[in-house]
Amino acid sequence: MISKVAIVYNIQKEVKKGKPKDIYAEFDTLETVNTIKKAISKRYKVSLIEADEDCYEKFKNEKPD
Repeated sequence: MISKVAIVYNIQKEVKKGKPKDIYAEFDTLETVNTIKKAISKRYKVSLIEADEDCYEKFKNEKPD
């Protein structure tokens, strides 16, 4: 039975000069990530893991089902 899940996410960032305006269009706001976490937390223990260079280590430490 699944009891612990991880949400992997990318947070929208400020677009740097010279980059396309929609470069982070597929990324989420922190508000969106927290809303999803709140909904899933009604049934499961939820860990948030940012999809960055430390993502693999975070998965090893959190050990989601």
